[in-house]
Amino acid sequence: MTPIAEISRKPQEQFFDVINESMLIRRHMQLFMWLQGDLQKILPHDVLLVAHGDFSKGKIRYDIISAVRESRNTGIFHQDIEDLVTGLFDRWVSHGRTIYSLETTSGVILNNACQCNLHRTLRGMRSIMVQGMRDERASIDVLYIVFRANEHFTDSNCRMLEILLPHIDFATRRISNLTEKPDANEIKKQAGTESSSITARESEILRWVSNGKTNYEIGIILGISPFTVKNHLQRIFRKIDVSNRAHAVSKYEEISRHQHQ
Repeated sequence: MTPIAEISRKPQEQFFDVINESMLIRRHMQLFMWLQGDLQKILPHDVLLVAHGDFSKGKIRYDIISAVRESRNTGIFHQDIEDLVTGLFDRWVSHGRTIYSLETTSGVILNNACQCNLHRTLRGMRSIMVQGMRDERASIDVLYIVFRANEHFTDSNCRMLEILLPHIDFATRRISNLTEKPDANEIKKQAGTESSSITARESEILRWVSNGKTNYEIGIILGISPFTVKNHLQRIFRKIDVSNRAHAVSKYEEISRHQHQ
């Protein structure tokens, strides 16, 4: 039985949605929302660190994607984090370049006493999962390090990372330079709309949702991608404090009735 066959039907649908969305990623914010959005349902994590380069020569770059904005994509060189990455890489090689996980009782140990957000975030991580791949064309290795603060990684999590890694790798490689500031204007725009009222486009999307249309169908109707539809819905959910489509439609109809009374 293959790992995918072990997944129940509903998670299978989530799995294929996540893969489809990975192919639509073009910008930093899309990558962040994908990694911190639906991907969390099938591969929960707090921080993703991507290290790439010639590890044998110490020529390594790394990118960090985290829900803690100040600790991601900093582009800052930290010797102690490179030492951590190199140690995890060496362990991966000694494991025959196969996936492994580690548990720490006191969090990730860093030699530097730095108290920046990046260091504080990593010190709070107590579970680590590591997998990598060799890029023979570029003659480099790429190491993916996944961190969790409060939960252990299970064998199922390890299998899921193995399945998803080619898609995660594909998505991250579509972004030219993760260390650049990730769509600052888009972040500000999004933050500014979180607390505002439902927009005309969001109302339109909710109307089609209430008619039973899928994200794919709504995307065709409105001339946007299913990924964009999902991003709109996630913002709507946060604005009106709901967790699913049915509740969103119900609450929006209730809000609309009050506005017209």
